[in-house]
Amino acid sequence: MKKSLKAGLLSGLIFPGLGHFVVGAYRRGTVLLLVTAAALWKIVSIAVARAMEVVAQINNGEIAPDIMSVQRAVENSTGGVDSRVGSYLLVVLLVCWVIGIVDSYRLGTELDKKALQVDGLADP
Repeated sequence: MKKSLKAGLLSGLIFPGLGHFVVGAYRRGTVLLLVTAAALWKIVSIAVARAMEVVAQINNGEIAPDIMSVQRAVENSTGGVDSRVGSYLLVVLLVCWVIGIVDSYRLGTELDKKALQVDGLADP
């Protein structure tokens, strides 16, 4: 399998930044991996905090423990600063994912071309 394809698939299907490790771009891969992990961590922590608020309301008897009441409570709990931060973090996550795929594929393509030139199979 070509390094470009392997790098693109790792960054696209597994986690952004992993493809960079295949092509030897360790710093770029580490930065992408850490930024993506931080964004994911914050998104999950916002979601868990909202869920815990709803659970506390159920435990206090403020919300009936049925699906419709819980759904309304979740819909009403969205908003404020956390909602905007979550939206921005989703954009950061998407951008990191796209950059990870495109950049690792591009770097892999360069390595594939160099390998062909060394083997004498391609023109410089």
